[in-house]
Amino acid sequence: RDILTLFKVEGDDFSWEAGFALSEIHSLGPKSLEVVVETLMGSSKLWHSIFLSNPDNEEAKHRGIKCCMDALDIFDVAPAKKQLSDRSVIFPCYSAMNVIAKTMTYVPPDNMSREEFEETMAENFVKETHYQQYHQCRALAFQADVMK
Repeated sequence: RDILTLFKVEGDDFSWEAGFALSEIHSLGPKSLEVVVETLMGSSKLWHSIFLSNPDNEEAKHRGIKCCMDALDIFDVAPAKKQLSDRSVIFPCYSAMNVIAKTMTYVPPDNMSREEFEETMAENFVKETHYQQYHQCRALAFQADVMK
């Protein structure tokens, strides 16, 4: 069984395409939220490395981007994030999406333009750092890069 199935409603298996329902995201506790985000980011890295070894593999490209976007979306709406004093678990997702935005074609969610999506992502990254200096510097650099 997939580790993400542990966080699904009883009896349901995790589907990489469907992801999590909003009610499932709302039921995650802080530690569960961290595990889900770390698992999705780890999966994104694996899919990305598969894509890099074979750039014609569109499925690997799509899944790598989707895993990263899903992690950002889940973290954004999960009430449990308010209980996390250290939100650095999500920072690798912002960094990965910055690389994706610069090097790959992708379709932003919710009919957003690429510019709007990247600006929103940069603003969220800055907010999530909670003024942790090193991370905030990275987030502000990302935001400046998006603004040019």
